[in-house]
Amino acid sequence: MHGVKMYPIHPSVRSGVVAREQMINLTALSKSARREKPRPDDVAVYNLAWRCIKRNNPALAQLLEDPFLKELVCTFNAEIMVPVNIGGVL
Repeated sequence: MHGVKMYPIHPSVRSGVVAREQMINLTALSKSARREKPRPDDVAVYNLAWRCIKRNNPALAQLLEDPFLKELVCTFNAEIMVPVNIGGVL
């Protein structure tokens, strides 16, 4: 998957089990898919991620579409990162 940045995070404790999660940078993925001449892989991965999130996590999809969140991300030049498995297929 070209253009998709995966970030390991520090071990987190969940119910006494230590797990390492891979994170996907939704902000960078969105930007790369929306640039003037996006690579087909970037668009395909972005579309797959968005469909999976909308289907498997409607609350997250609604939050990501919120204009206030978009404004915060823009204002603080922030990045939205979620676990790779949040969409169920990713």
